[in-house]
Amino acid sequence: MKKKRNFVISRTHNGILVKRFYNVVKDEHGMPKREYTYSRRMNLPEKLLYKFTTYYDLPISSQKKQKSMSDKTLLTIATFLAGATVVAGVSYALLGELDDTNDSSSTPPAYHETGSMPSQESQDLWQTQESTAPESGYVVPDTPPEPVTYIDNGVEFVSLDSIIEISKYNHAQLVKEIAEYNKTAPENKQIEFDTDLFSPEFFAAIAIQENSLKTKSPTNPNHYGCYQIGAMAFEEAQLLANKLGTTLPEDIKDLENPLYGNKVSMYIYVQNYNRYLKDAINERGCTDEEQKAIITTAYLNGGPSTAERVRNGEFVDSIYHTKIDLYEDIVDDFSTQLYEGGLIAEDKAEERATARRNAFNKLYEVTNESASKILAEKKAQAQQTEREQ
Repeated sequence: MKKKRNFVISRTHNGILVKRFYNVVKDEHGMPKREYTYSRRMNLPEKLLYKFTTYYDLPISSQKKQKSMSDKTLLTIATFLAGATVVAGVSYALLGELDDTNDSSSTPPAYHETGSMPSQESQDLWQTQESTAPESGYVVPDTPPEPVTYIDNGVEFVSLDSIIEISKYNHAQLVKEIAEYNKTAPENKQIEFDTDLFSPEFFAAIAIQENSLKTKSPTNPNHYGCYQIGAMAFEEAQLLANKLGTTLPEDIKDLENPLYGNKVSMYIYVQNYNRYLKDAINERGCTDEEQKAIITTAYLNGGPSTAERVRNGEFVDSIYHTKIDLYEDIVDDFSTQLYEGGLIAEDKAEERATARRNAFNKLYEVTNESASKILAEKKAQAQQTEREQ
């Protein structure tokens, strides 16, 4: 009976390739997740096979064909790549390990990443990122995903695939954190937030609107990372972290790491709603769509001023929110293709790249002008509804 591959390949910040071994278990909510047992550096023959052959990227059928090659043939390949004096002593040990790690389509290992967002000039920049996909859907890993970034025209961006994965991870943690807090909190101290209304893909879309997926902001030095977070907003996020018993980076510059910036943006949304907006929204009896627009606009204009507008009965929406909503639809479609459609798998690199390019082309079509037209229509509809009431 063949074994499932129980490892992924990832790259550390200083470029070291490692194998991370795991078991698939269920968390307290019954959701499958990876529980990592240990990690080790890839040895030279493994790195050579990873870099110069397609062993780790082949579909199962092709891997079986490659495994059917004789030990002598594989040893010749390794010797040719690395030099007989370096590889000969360890090649057979590697071959034995490869034979023990037969692949399964249910848990693909690392895949190659091609980035081209958001510059119109496409540039193929190969990155490595571990997959978190089971047969269908997203599996919450035991440890946070490492952000995957690339350089385009001298500017660092987080890849679209990576920000989606990061957002899915942080969103899953947020759901658990709120649930755990509310178990023991008094009813009047409960934290409320509609995590279904604000999906992981929505928070990925915010990074597109805020800073076009750039990890730094040289033109706006008082705001940091993909999410353009300033000091006051960061303080709000820290207040929520203190309440939840979680930790955030102490230095706001650390928010240039997309993993932290994404999490802090979620905390700001939750904090704005609970501290400033909830009462005003409930008093006005806002619909889900209105609530989403208000909370999103508050991220741009601040919680207190937005709450005041709500209490004054103003139409609270913005081009800013409308664009994020449009981006969310595009990101959600791409995310569905990745995790539900299987494009996250290692042998789907070409299909994944095509889907990503299609997503970018749609993202480029979202402009202030197109959003303003939609916003004008929403405002007119809201005014008509108000008159009828």
